[in-house]
Amino acid sequence: MLQQDLGVKYDMTANDNFDFNDSRVAFLHGMIPTKGQTVADTQGGTCASMPVMYVAIGRRLGYPLKLVTTNGHIFVRWDGKNHPNPVWRERFNIEGAGDGFSSFPDDYYKTWPFKLTDAQVKANRYLVSLTPAEEFAEFLAARGHCGLDNGEIAFAARCYENAYRYDTTRPAYRAWFLDAAMKSGYRPATPVLAQMLAERINRIASARRGRFDPMAMPKPSEMATMGTGPGLSHVRVGQGQPQIPQPHVPQIPQPGLAQPYQPPVAGQPPRP
Repeated sequence: MLQQDLGVKYDMTANDNFDFNDSRVAFLHGMIPTKGQTVADTQGGTCASMPVMYVAIGRRLGYPLKLVTTNGHIFVRWDGKNHPNPVWRERFNIEGAGDGFSSFPDDYYKTWPFKLTDAQVKANRYLVSLTPAEEFAEFLAARGHCGLDNGEIAFAARCYENAYRYDTTRPAYRAWFLDAAMKSGYRPATPVLAQMLAERINRIASARRGRFDPMAMPKPSEMATMGTGPGLSHVRVGQGQPQIPQPHVPQIPQPGLAQPYQPPVAGQPPRP
């Protein structure tokens, strides 16, 4: 309905040229019309924003929707295994950046948009339904990407630091933070990141003095794995609109009793 009736569409200017110097490619306002416009008149969305719109609206309808990341991509998951409504206790993926409705199993996202090993999936926590705090970390990282691509490197470092504070499990946030902090001279307030940054500075200083130091290279925990896709969890340069093969369309669950929207209850992470 959002696509066919309201005009939600993919931003073709981001096709094979995805960057964050224009925040509209990463956030919802790229699909929100101004006065006198319709959604069809907007620039459109990407895999960083279209799934977010679908999830935001779906949750207000009571649907058990989650955001999920793979290498360079974000998609939607109907994750109703423990839903109070037994009719909705299913689990299937929804491709949020294609045209129309498509659904693919988890294994598909191990090969598209980039091939992944099981070790990479585990290390980066791909294909896992995000918690509210992890979703917020993704959005903070996207904000950091926008800052970085517009030359606001210290601002980007701060965003990556805050992303790490909400989700300490993903190595990409640490790697992005260390890179931006080294370039800008930013000093974090988060003790773990401050220690990592100090260790990185000391290793580089030792290497510049001509001493062989096996620790001069970044630790694996400081590095993100390889990739060039637009997903916020990992890499920043995209490959454009997905080319959708023959999809498997699961049976769409039909609601029994309407479930009112309940905002997710999460812990109280540190304020950014």
